Amino acid sequence: MKIQDFTNIVIYDNENRILMQKRCSKAKIYPNYWGLFGGKIEKDESHRQAIVREIKEELDFSLDNPIFAFETPYFIEEIAKGNWFVYTYKMNDNEKKILRLLEGEDWGWHSFSEIEKLKINDDMREVLKKIENIIKYGK
Repeated sequence: MKIQDFTNIVIYDNENRILMQKRCSKAKIYPNYWGLFGGKIEKDESHRQAIVREIKEELDFSLDNPIFAFETPYFIEEIAKGNWFVYTYKMNDNEKKILRLLEGEDWGWHSFSEIEKLKINDDMREVLKKIENIIKYGK
């Protein structure tokens, strides 16, 4: 089993909608599932450096000041395990206009109630529940 740390970011707008990414149908893990933008932390890279790099690669956006939210372990049976570093970023309307999807099959802004209906893995769903409390209630 591979040990690999990951980082993701919850990008949200003034209406507390989350920018979600639909994984490609050919993805090795969770094809056609919705998730957050981000990815693997490379060797000799901090989790903050990794999320800045990943967002540039996936959305062609220079992330200025991501806020670290929490760290949690993850485990994908017989595939990988490691630490998952989650960030948040509140995006304004001008920033939203310059985003370009460079990775993934689709993307969209979704409310928390809409996210409940999306095809999402259980670990991602738990992360989004924690984030909802942070965004809505500051906890």
